[in-house]
Parts: sequence; C-alpha cells; structure tokens
Amino acid sequence: MSTDYLEVSRYCFNSICFVPLSADAPKFFGFSEFLAALALMVLAWTIADVRYHFRIRAAPLPLYRATFVIVATVGLLALLTDLWRAEQWLVPRNNLLTVSRWQALLGGLFLLNFLTWAWFAFVHPPVYGRANARRYAQALYRVILKGSPDELSIIADEFANSAGPIVHYATDIDPRGRHHGEDQPPTKKPPRVTAYANQILLLIADKRFCRAVVASSPRTALILFQEIDIKRNTES
Repeated sequence: MSTDYLEVSRYCFNSICFVPLSADAPKFFGFSEFLAALALMVLAWTIADVRYHFRIRAAPLPLYRATFVIVATVGLLALLTDLWRAEQWLVPRNNLLTVSRWQALLGGLFLLNFLTWAWFAFVHPPVYGRANARRYAQALYRVILKGSPDELSIIADEFANSAGPIVHYATDIDPRGRHHGEDQPPTKKPPRVTAYANQILLLIADKRFCRAVVASSPRTALILFQEIDIKRNTES
C-alpha cells in the first residue's frame, strides 16, 4: 500500500474516497527544486549570444510563449503540491497517480521544455522552410532593423544554413500574383513559404547586412550565388 496517504481517516462519496496527503510523502521535485532549476535555466538564457536567440525565434514553435506558460504552470503546481503536503489536505485515493508520479510528471515537463530549447538552439538549428517561414522572416527582420554590426556579422554567418532553401522557394511573382517587371494579368498568389522567401531576398539587400556578409561571412555570399546558379540552370 502506498505511503503517500494517511490511512487514519477516509471521506468517501459514493465510490470516490478522499484521504489526507501525508507530510512524509517522498519529495524530489518541489518548489525549492523548481526555483533552483529555474535559476540555472535563466542564467543559460541570459548568457546565450544572439545566434542562439535568433535560432529560438526562428524555430517552428513559439518557444518563448510556450516556455512562459509551462514554467508558470509547473511552478504554480509545485508550490501547491508542497502546500497540500504541509497542510495534509484531502486528495482522491488513487494508486495510479501517486505523489511521486505527480512530481515526476512536473519535473519531466520542466525538463522537456529545457531540452526543446537546447534542441533548436544547439543540436538541430532551424533552417528556413514551410513550418517556420513567417517566424524566420520576422527574426531576420528584427536583427536587420536593429542594425548592430556585431549581431549582423553573426546572423550573416547563420544565414548560410538557410540560403539554399530560401533560393529554392523564391520566385519572381510578387504578393499580388504578378511577375516582377511584367504587365501581365495576375496569376495565382504564391504560397506563404514562397512569399516570405521573396521578402527575405529583398531584405538581405540591406547595405548593412551586405557589409556584414562581405566582412564576416564570405561563405554566405558564395553559397547564395551557387544556389541561385543551380536554380537558374534547373529552370532553364
């Protein structure tokens, strides 16, 4: 029988019984452990440079918003769990979800959130594609609009990873469905991934970004021109 509950008294309603939660129940992920883990996570986010923040913003998932919701939810539930244990309030008598399993669930959710950040920031950086076209364009626009030479140098190098997909998706059709430089009836509007690729190619023409590419990441220019040449030969 589980020791997570006090068996001295039970309160049953129909087939559901409630028992006081034992103050001596096992504890390995409470509110104090949550605060310690959160401090380390915040430190890691703070010292990360612009490259990793760019990758997080360009990821196909809204990681900033999701992280806030998950961290706030886990912290609140961990605090309530400790309070429930200290006050020995009633909980449903249930062998399926014990206090230990409940703490493991909260800790696992918190760990999964951190691992998701690490996956996109370090292990598998996002590249431009259908799933993150809008987010990638917005992240790049934010850096170019800010215009910091140091940040532009880093993102110019990071851009090389997505140069191929951006050129692949780009087209000469504008958002209204017209070919650039031609007076023709509108065609079907391009898909979102193509429209954002077109905008990005116009965006990287910014002179500050071009200077950063020439000064800090010539390979980006080389990859971009190679991809353009490959696409031109493929379509001809």
